[in-house]
Amino acid sequence: MSIYLIIFFPLIIISSLFVIISNNSVTSVLYLISVFILTSIILLLLGAELLSILIIIIYIGAISILFLFVIMLLNLRIVKSIIVY
Repeated sequence: MSIYLIIFFPLIIISSLFVIISNNSVTSVLYLISVFILTSIILLLLGAELLSILIIIIYIGAISILFLFVIMLLNLRIVKSIIVY
């Protein structure tokens, strides 16, 4: 079990860093979903099945998909403005 924890903890840290440094907001939400999935896998390995299922249902099923729909509906883009004096 400890070898799985050694594998999954750095993946969670790397994915959470990609959430922060990602330029595209859609990929940032996808990295956030991967963080939630990896967290639920660790909780399954530790024996907390109920918390793992709740993370999958509540965070991935509701909150992350809501973030994804809002980002896709708003269609935000970074526009470089050129100021000419």
